[in-house]
Amino acid sequence: MNGGDKVDLLSRLPDTVICSIIGLLPIKEAGRTSVLSHRWRPVWKCIPRIDFDPKPTKKPYKGNTSKTLLNIDVNEYGSDDIQCIMPKKQIERAISLIDQVFLSHRLQIHNCRITHYRKNFISGDVERWIEHLKETRRSIQELALTCVDGIQFTFTSNPSKKEFELPSGFFDCRSLNVLELNKYPLRSASPFIGCENLETLSLNSVYLTDDTITSLVFNCVFLEYLNIRWCFGFQKLKICNSNLKVLELEALSVDAIDIHAIYLTTLVIDTISCPPNCIKINTPNLHVFRTYRDLDHSANKKFYQRCHRCMKSSEVLERCSGLLESPHEGFHHNGYTCSFENLQKISINVDLSNIRHVIILSFIFRVCLRLQELYIVTEIEDEGRSVHDSTHCCLPHFETTYWDKGELFDSLSHHLRRVWIRGFRGHLHEMEFVKHLITKAPMIKRIMIQCHDKCSRDRAIATMDLLSIPRASIDVSIVLKPGPRSGSEGFKWKEATRPWKDISSPNSPERISILLS
Repeated sequence: MNGGDKVDLLSRLPDTVICSIIGLLPIKEAGRTSVLSHRWRPVWKCIPRIDFDPKPTKKPYKGNTSKTLLNIDVNEYGSDDIQCIMPKKQIERAISLIDQVFLSHRLQIHNCRITHYRKNFISGDVERWIEHLKETRRSIQELALTCVDGIQFTFTSNPSKKEFELPSGFFDCRSLNVLELNKYPLRSASPFIGCENLETLSLNSVYLTDDTITSLVFNCVFLEYLNIRWCFGFQKLKICNSNLKVLELEALSVDAIDIHAIYLTTLVIDTISCPPNCIKINTPNLHVFRTYRDLDHSANKKFYQRCHRCMKSSEVLERCSGLLESPHEGFHHNGYTCSFENLQKISINVDLSNIRHVIILSFIFRVCLRLQELYIVTEIEDEGRSVHDSTHCCLPHFETTYWDKGELFDSLSHHLRRVWIRGFRGHLHEMEFVKHLITKAPMIKRIMIQCHDKCSRDRAIATMDLLSIPRASIDVSIVLKPGPRSGSEGFKWKEATRPWKDISSPNSPERISILLS
């Protein structure tokens, strides 16, 4: 072989591998691969994954010519101002492309994502496509449907467009395991009749009623993963499913939450509006628990700003951990308990300068006997209130010595491995907590501290003193990082690494990240 000859190694791959690669492309790009060579011409007709997305043909975003609708998350709150203007010819072209692909496709379609418009559903196009995918020879396993100009999130009880309705048995397909719905109305669970093998369900910006979500979860007996995000219309969220493993609730406004899932291992409660005393959770086998307001997500931040009142992480923890257990309320008498005994990972909002929050965190260390990972996002949204507004609490020790003179818990002594703290300001109480971890947790491997953008120069320098404290663990790595947008205090943050030897173990060098002015 001459040195100048080029070998087409890609074409030597088996058809199954090439199909898998092409299947990762949008359908228009996948079809264009047919011109590469004679062998590649029929390959796109056999790909197991098809992604239809007509959004690139849409006009620019009204009011800002620098954006196009293609770059906007259609599930984000506030997307109702998007003008979904699309010429009739372009809509027909997109529809004909979908029909042509389905008619030309030769083998099974395991994964399909369809982004469409209300007009396509009203005319029956979407139902025709779904019936094609439900054919036995297709064996559709994963399906995602997004109605770009469908219903929009609202704090009222009814969607604005009532003519948009899913028929009964719409998802009647035994091979279907994964389903994602975006901007659809579900006034009943009848579309899921026959969808008996569904394992994963994601509902984003979906209108639901109380009976719909209760019946849906109860009848999908094999459901293991459920994500409910930005959904509305229901007043009470009742989840009862003994097979459920993962439950994620995000940006919801309800009057009550009732969860009964004895084999649930992961629970996420993120930016939820609900009276804390109306939460009942029965999850005795919980391993991962995340409850905080993720305001870094722009959509969640908009929800938080418009919502009447979102639950704080501390309120959720007080109710779910049993800290406020009262026989008069019947918290455990009704058989509901969010047991933390098996909890291994927890992510929370905590103000380490607030004594009430410190007591809650201390209680978590007491009841979480197997806690291995702790992720703390300091609460910054209530900065108008003094961090010392709870000084009237009755404490067993002085505030500054709470952690030093408090109880040493088994979770710290035997199990805790990793700790992340985001939004660290260098307050005295925060420093005392980190010192407690460094000196009292012999099994810990890594402590990551990301400072808040408003952390002052003096406190940043004081935080660096944590690196010189004798450590209980000879293997611990302490990492200090600047805030994501730091530099507004008149000095520059810079990251550097240097070798450092633990005082208690001179022969175990560590690499740590420090902050330099």
